[in-house]
Amino acid sequence: MRRQLTDTGVRKLAPPASGRLEIYDVIVPWMAVRVTPNGHKSFVARARIKGQDRPIRYTIGPASLLTVADARQRARDVLLKMQAGADPRQEKRAQEAAIERRKRSTFAAVAEKYIADHVEGLRTGARTAADIRRYLTAAWGHTPIESINSDDVAELVQAIVADGKPVMADRVLVYAKHLFKWAASPARPRDERLQVNPAANLSPRDFAIKHEPRQVVLSADHLRAIWNGAGQLGEPLASYFKMLLLSGQRRSEIGGLQWSEIDFGEGVIVFPADRMKTGRAHELPLTGAMIELLQKMPQIGPYVFGPRGQRAVANFDRLKKRLDRLIAEAYPDLPAWTIHDIRRAVRTGLGAIPSIPHDIRELVVAHIPPVLSRTYDLHDYRDEKRQALTLWSERLARIIEPPTDNVTALRVAR
Repeated sequence: MRRQLTDTGVRKLAPPASGRLEIYDVIVPWMAVRVTPNGHKSFVARARIKGQDRPIRYTIGPASLLTVADARQRARDVLLKMQAGADPRQEKRAQEAAIERRKRSTFAAVAEKYIADHVEGLRTGARTAADIRRYLTAAWGHTPIESINSDDVAELVQAIVADGKPVMADRVLVYAKHLFKWAASPARPRDERLQVNPAANLSPRDFAIKHEPRQVVLSADHLRAIWNGAGQLGEPLASYFKMLLLSGQRRSEIGGLQWSEIDFGEGVIVFPADRMKTGRAHELPLTGAMIELLQKMPQIGPYVFGPRGQRAVANFDRLKKRLDRLIAEAYPDLPAWTIHDIRRAVRTGLGAIPSIPHDIRELVVAHIPPVLSRTYDLHDYRDEKRQALTLWSERLARIIEPPTDNVTALRVAR
């Protein structure tokens, strides 16, 4: 069937009961509108490629998006290519492949692949992935990764510094260096490999970022405020913060504590290597106060302190804000603090007890011992660490409930 195609006529075409209806144009005879039984309409061209015997059918595009005039012009362009011996189908496939490669090479696509392959299995994977998406992907999401240069990275890091977040700026620079290094690795497929790492030659010194260790030491009032404020959070979060104060371990280590890691018979918690920042398994002896706290927790899932025992404690910033609001009601003038300050307070408190040797203080908080000690001294120091934590527990108890002025606190001999 052949007729002069018009936009109105194409719109009014009814779908056939079966098969496909094709109506050829009289102005561009090798072009037709094709209608399927479900009502889909498209423009097609049917002609021979120079040097070939059999004609081919080439889809120009959907009739819902193209006018008849546009379709005729595209059909003429296709015919010229076929008369020159080119196959428009191959060109179309090449264009589609190029589009797909561009999609795969956007920063967002590469970043998600990096997160899946390298970040998600890390101990701090969730936080790292969130930071990458918040800063790097937000800045360059749809940008082809190969077009990002060192100036782009520098501008992003400098903007974070200017926003008053030098620590985050340093962290983002580290993320960028690692991500781009991974993208440029020879292990990556050749057609996906980044040729130049734009962050390779950048360092914190370029942005005047200085690594100054946090020196905040929580006062007795602050420790008391945290303990009492935690008691108003409700379980299991109240016991979570109290366990941090009793043990001095990292927030994620206690937050991810599982019942399978606790041995009440031996009186220890054994943190596996893959949950430790040091990459080494760590044994934490339990004190009486810790055992009392843990034995009050209901075993309703694999996790001790997580929601309904089904997952680890997370969203630390949100939890701390809740605790800050409770603390502010009773202690409005306390300075700002971080959850990690609790760990520093415990380590400082251990240091203030003269009878605890320096090495034991370090072992309690799972700091890496010197190389020689790691190699030749394999003693677990369980009893020594338990004694140190017991002394700290008693000291903390006196901080939380100070003795009256006319009573001298005596430690019960054990």
